[in-house]
Amino acid sequence: MFICDNNIASSERLIMGQTGKKSEKGPICWRKRVKSEYMRLRQLKRFRRADEVKSMFNSNRQKILERTEILNQEWKQRRIQPVHIMTSVSSLRGTREKCEALFIFPFWKGEKSLVSTSIFHFSALLPVT
Repeated sequence: MFICDNNIASSERLIMGQTGKKSEKGPICWRKRVKSEYMRLRQLKRFRRADEVKSMFNSNRQKILERTEILNQEWKQRRIQPVHIMTSVSSLRGTREKCEALFIFPFWKGEKSLVSTSIFHFSALLPVT
């Protein structure tokens, strides 16, 4: 806490100033000191908040790195390859085409038949251990 002049007479002279009336805001030295203290506290609060944000970011980043390392170790132990998810067959319904299938087996005697083409999605092959 800041201490201004304890001398009441001198502070009254400062308050009254040139007009001769008593100011309600208090002495100039107190106003300056209160303002500077207020600004210092705001700055301190801003710095504390910035430090909190940095520490939270670093802790979250560390957790992500630890979890990623655990997952990488599990993947190495199980030798799993990521499988990319393809679009569902229902969304590809408009892309199906009709084609002719010629059966060459003797019991069908070379008959032709219309068959819709099918789309097969294959996943990546897993390594055999």
